[in-house]
Parts: sequence; C-alpha cells; structure tokens
Amino acid sequence: MTRDTYCLCRSSASASDIEQHLRDCDAGFVAGLQTRGPLRAYCGKLAELAARSEVWVDGRLVALCAYYNNRPKCRTGFISNVSVVADCLGEGLGRVVVEDALACLAAAGFASVELEVDADNQIALNLYARLGFDEVRRTRDGALILRRALSL
Repeated sequence: MTRDTYCLCRSSASASDIEQHLRDCDAGFVAGLQTRGPLRAYCGKLAELAARSEVWVDGRLVALCAYYNNRPKCRTGFISNVSVVADCLGEGLGRVVVEDALACLAAAGFASVELEVDADNQIALNLYARLGFDEVRRTRDGALILRRALSL
C-alpha cells in the first residue's frame, strides 16, 4: 500500500467498525483488550462520546486515534486509544492519526493533551516522545501518564 491510497477521516467509524478494528489490533496491545472492560461497551462509548481521527483503506479502518474533547473548560484533552493494524505498522499511520487529533484539539482551544500508556509499550513510547509528549506521572499499576502542550 502506498500512502496515497489511505483516506484520513474524522469520526466516521461506527461502533462495530471500531470493534472490528480493535479485534484486528488485539495482538499488538501490550495489555490486551480485556483491560478495557467489555469490548462492545468500550467501542460504543468511543463511537458515541469520543472524537476520532481514522485512516481507512479499501473500506477497512486501519488506524485510529480516539480522544475526548468534550470538556473544553478543563482545557486538557485526553487520548483514549491509538491503534494500527499489524499489516500497516511502520508506515507512519500512528503518527498521522495522533497529529490529526492534536491539530483538532488545538483548533478547539485545548491547551494540552494527556494519554496513558503501558510502560512496556516501547513502540508507543517512541512515537509519543517524537511527538513531544513528556511523562507526568506513573499510575498505581505502573502505566505512564504523558502530556503534551498544544499550540494555540
């Protein structure tokens, strides 16, 4: 696949599209999908409440960044999920969807964005470091909370 065959969309995936995508990505999650609770409910929540930057190819959702921008008074957005299907890893699609989400949050007036990542997920940590995220703290279970300031 070449990059020009990809379609970057925003919040077009249905809950079932998101569920299929996450199932396709499950092997790549360090902790696995079971840590997110019942998958169908999680996907429904993302479809209903989260904004999403999505990359599609041939009708298939191949990269996703789900984020919350529904609390503008707090001025900090939250990235809930970043995932890329295995056969598209290494093509820069994680960066594409995260950068699009960051641009949307900045345009909406958010001052910063946070996310939680497993401390053992070196691929994700490398991406977030390249995108300017810094560690804020560790959770009780050892995950990392990262933050990045947004240009207004």
